[in-house]
Amino acid sequence: MFPDGGYPQGDNYGEMAHWEPFQMAYLEWIKSNYDFPLTNEASQHVAFLLGMTSHGLADQTFDSMYMTRAWVYDSSADWSLSMDTATDVIFSSLTGPQPVPESWIPDDPFVSLFEEQGHLVDISTLENGQNLVRTAVTWVGSAGQTDELVDLYEPQFPWANTNLLSEVISGAPPVEAELVAEYWMLLWERLNEMEQSTDVIRVFPSETDYSHPLDADSIESRISIVFARGLNIDTVSEESFSIQHSDGTYVPLVIDVYYGMNSHVVHLFPIADFRANSDYTISVDAGIEYFDGMALTESQFFNFTTKDPPPVPSNNSKVDERGCNSASSHRSSVWLIIVGLMCLRTRRVLVFLEKKSHLECS
Repeated sequence: MFPDGGYPQGDNYGEMAHWEPFQMAYLEWIKSNYDFPLTNEASQHVAFLLGMTSHGLADQTFDSMYMTRAWVYDSSADWSLSMDTATDVIFSSLTGPQPVPESWIPDDPFVSLFEEQGHLVDISTLENGQNLVRTAVTWVGSAGQTDELVDLYEPQFPWANTNLLSEVISGAPPVEAELVAEYWMLLWERLNEMEQSTDVIRVFPSETDYSHPLDADSIESRISIVFARGLNIDTVSEESFSIQHSDGTYVPLVIDVYYGMNSHVVHLFPIADFRANSDYTISVDAGIEYFDGMALTESQFFNFTTKDPPPVPSNNSKVDERGCNSASSHRSSVWLIIVGLMCLRTRRVLVFLEKKSHLECS
């Protein structure tokens, strides 16, 4: 909730709190003031850190992947209206109102940290911002249970409001929640001063996806890469990426570092159609640096395909001793997303996630 409190007050602390330069300054403050195992007080700071970082990454992924699709699929909508308000209300109607947590801010450390980042803000401004976003969250929870408001907002952005619970559309809240969960694991590594386990959180499409669209003019043909840290865009260019066909030829492309400096998300747009029934490799150059001067540990390579998925096995496959269908057991682990209230840059909803697997057949 916290990062959005600056906007209605016209105070830039809200924008700064969305991004890793401030967030990682807070992480370093936690590390310098507390030791593991964490005390209750330290745990509260870590929880607040995870909330801010979740908010920032969720904003980026929703806006860069989901909202950009809405521009295409809801192109006839009245965009003078707020898609964020509409999707807030509909999301609340689908998932139910969420309890508003008690207000708590690491006020004294934040006043100092913001000053170190070049911005002066007082405690009363931070507290007032928190009260404002609490009011917004309360309103969204109520509006989502009010038939008249649901009927008002639902038709405004038909595609965006219909696909909010999709588990396959990149940027949709359930997929967004998976990204945030993976990001949290990386932040836990940083808090514990462990070696970073990956430079890239996720690539869309993944190596397990099939039938990637061929048409370069389609928004669905783009490649989206979500990095583990905010990028120094001065080190990112079209030469930092390539898409290579299995026969060795390259696909010409242009890039979009969504939101620019400190962004985690880069889109690769092909400017020639992909070939049917083909395999491709994406490469990411190790020369790319993060905002803090760190660089990718090594060049990265990811595969995707335009091939159709393999045939589904027939239903006469044997059932094993656990009662699991042996032909489908490899698909029996399912992400079940519990979506909660998300207060994003434009007052959307923050998605929380519980991963539950069908372990008996996994």
